[in-house]
This record gives sequence, C-alpha cells and structure tokens, in this order.
Amino acid sequence: SEEPEILVTCPRGTHLKVTMDPSRFHLINSDGRLVKGFYGNPFPGEVYGHPADAEGPVVITGTYFPLMTSGPFANDYVALREALDRTPINWEFEGGKMINARCDDTEINAIVQREVFERDPVHGRRLGEIGYPANLYRLGEVCGHLGLDEKRNLHAAHGHGYPRRTGADYETDVHCDGVIRRGILEA
Repeated sequence: SEEPEILVTCPRGTHLKVTMDPSRFHLINSDGRLVKGFYGNPFPGEVYGHPADAEGPVVITGTYFPLMTSGPFANDYVALREALDRTPINWEFEGGKMINARCDDTEINAIVQREVFERDPVHGRRLGEIGYPANLYRLGEVCGHLGLDEKRNLHAAHGHGYPRRTGADYETDVHCDGVIRRGILEA
C-alpha cells in the first residue's frame, strides 16, 4: 500500500511534502490527558506524528522554541513574533533531514545554526515531529507562546521524534518546535 502524503503550505513559502507511514510510526492525539510515565502536554488540541520522509522548504514566522528561552527574545513573546514576521527562519528538508537553515537576523541565525547543526549534527536536523491543530475553535493569530500557538497552527520540530509514543527510531536531546503561520494542510 502507498504511504499517505501530506502537503503543508503557507503564503510565506512553506511547501513541505510529508510522507507518513502508519505501519511504522503512530499518530498521537494530544487531547490533554496525562499518562503516568509519559511526558504529556496539558494543553489539548493537536495530532502529531513522526514522518517517514519530508521534502521541501518550511518558513517559521510564528514561534521557535529556543528563542522563547534564550537570546534577545527570552520571555518576550510579542517581540519574538514580530521579529519572526520581519525575518522568518527558513528550513530546507531533503530525505527527512534539514540541509539548510537560515535567518536574515544574525542573532536568530546563530541560535538556529547551533540548534540544528551543532547540538546533535546527526539527529538534531531530522524532522522529528509534524503537528496538526485539532483545537479548531482556537485557530487564529499566534501569541508567541509555543504551548498555545502549536495547538492552533501547523508546526514542525527538528530533532527528537518522541520515540516512546510515535515509534521514531532514534534519540536526541534536541527538539525545537517552529510554528508555521497561516499554514494550509492538504492530504
């Protein structure tokens, strides 16, 4: 049987072809229920999974997790949202791995380069998660806080693919979510 392919696009240039393989990797319904022994996100409203493959560009204009906690935008969600709107982070995937990452803002770019290519050069650049909003009454503009923004926008994360839940076949300490504003999902 053919693996399902999903196209994620946005007006700013995202055109990511994602291949899911349900025989190898599980989709997770993040419904807010917490299970003992597993990390859980108490904010409900997304379905996420580890993709079998990914090809194409991703433009992050909403939130990027490392910028929420370090650098010039730490805990200043409004400034972060405005900065990424002016100078988005651009990722390019080939064979499920990021081959390029850049941002025209030099401070942001330094953080992106460290997270993608230096912390774990092998697995830190893999597309570990693709998340789809399921909390449809919460759709809207980003507020700059990842815990809320990823529940009402398409998002992607490089690095860790939640192997205990999704079946991803690797481990890494890197997991950096990025929000794709005004994303469109086509199956």
